[in-house]
Amino acid sequence: MNEIINQHRELSLFELHRIRSALSDFLDDSVKNAAIKKFLRVGQEINYFCDDANDLITGTIIDIRRTTVKMQIKDWQTIVVPFCMLNLDDIDTDIKHDNVDKTTLKVRDRVGFVKDGIELYGVVTKLSTKTASLLVNARQKWRVSYKLLFYVIDGHKRHLRLV
Repeated sequence: MNEIINQHRELSLFELHRIRSALSDFLDDSVKNAAIKKFLRVGQEINYFCDDANDLITGTIIDIRRTTVKMQIKDWQTIVVPFCMLNLDDIDTDIKHDNVDKTTLKVRDRVGFVKDGIELYGVVTKLSTKTASLLVNARQKWRVSYKLLFYVIDGHKRHLRLV
């Protein structure tokens, strides 16, 4: 997956749009959706890729529809997920490259940044187009540009940068 992403970084917006349009047709393929539906069972625990968290979320199937499943993801929360978001083959969804950006960062990742010469550490709570929202010291909310962030192993104990 990393190779595919890296190959497309230099494409124009139009080229990317055209690819998205073609991929949309592939995602609606009735034969592929029918094959996935045969694999699914009510009560099955399964992962789906959540765009907002940029991570896999585990849930339990409570209803199977034509091209979607209804899942319980917490004791009280349900969500309808298209088949194309289900990670049936346990595919590694991490995108790896040297820079911290929206494609590599996940909600709940520990990161740091420097403000006025002082290193601050926090946990990602939300990913936006240009910034990540962080909770620093369990009470301060910050919005920080991805370019200013670095990964940390443990922001409370060691203050070590992840290499």
